Amino acid sequence: MSVNIKLLKQIIILSIVSVIVFSCSKDETEITSNIDVIYSIGGLGDSYVDNIFKGVVQAKYDYQLSVNHLFPENISEVEFMIDSIITTDYNRLLILGDVAYADIMDKHSNEFLNEDILLLDGSTDADIWSVGFSFYGAAYLAGLTAAEINLCDTAAFIAGMPLPTLKDCYNGFSDGFLANGGKHVSLNYLDSGVSGFSMMEEAENLTRSLIDDVDLVVAAAGGSNLGIFNVIRENPKTLAIGIDTDQSHYAPKSIIGSITKNIDNLVLNCIQKYQDEGYSTGHTVYNLESSYTGFLLNSYFENSLNGIVTNGKDEAIRKENEYLEQK
Repeated sequence: MSVNIKLLKQIIILSIVSVIVFSCSKDETEITSNIDVIYSIGGLGDSYVDNIFKGVVQAKYDYQLSVNHLFPENISEVEFMIDSIITTDYNRLLILGDVAYADIMDKHSNEFLNEDILLLDGSTDADIWSVGFSFYGAAYLAGLTAAEINLCDTAAFIAGMPLPTLKDCYNGFSDGFLANGGKHVSLNYLDSGVSGFSMMEEAENLTRSLIDDVDLVVAAAGGSNLGIFNVIRENPKTLAIGIDTDQSHYAPKSIIGSITKNIDNLVLNCIQKYQDEGYSTGHTVYNLESSYTGFLLNSYFENSLNGIVTNGKDEAIRKENEYLEQK
């Protein structure tokens, strides 16, 4: 069945906006500031991008903001968008919605000294505002949980590209999995760049090549996860774990849960802070202890696995704090 991607994205936008509009009871007030948001390449339809969009739209209605949503198709467009925005008379907040854009900040760090820029989900050498997530604790808890399942001894971690955040996620999952009796977790990358998050066919092929040798697959590849889950649905004996948002609906009886980050709430809170306190530079990391990350069980597995998730959380938080202190 063919899918009209443009139509799908329009439906997603309308559904998110309509929910937020009907939930807002504020009267119209004067616009207080402007915000530009450059989303991940590939745009809406990826659950991570959808949640950033949701947080921005909520903030728009809460604060009566003027928001410009920008959806680049490649990294060259991202650079052009950033250059076009900061070379104007810039008096608004630019939100960069992808850690992959940190490289652009690093290359041109001296050009952003007087700009209000917020980088989501990563850090940079540039003197801007950035927020990130540590997935180690949530992934450690997911690893503990996965190893609790009978005959779940081997796992494959499939990531879109090499990123520090995803390496931390792999380390956390592997440490938790091995600590509870798991035997091996392989690390696999789809690409060396951001294209790895939109390579559904390649992800499907890689998963097929691994499926006979593993009991579980951790899908950490953004939009490419759809290819991974296609194979999981065809092989119900192999389990899976999603990343970023609740992805259990893609394979309801195979995906045991998802390693999540509350990016929509974080975006909303960042914009609220900007409105209330103004702009300031610096980097903040949010983790399992702060409740901005977590391991969300699929309801299908709650009866059998809820105990290990509940009982293992304190251990996961402690392990994450130790891990971060050593970095």
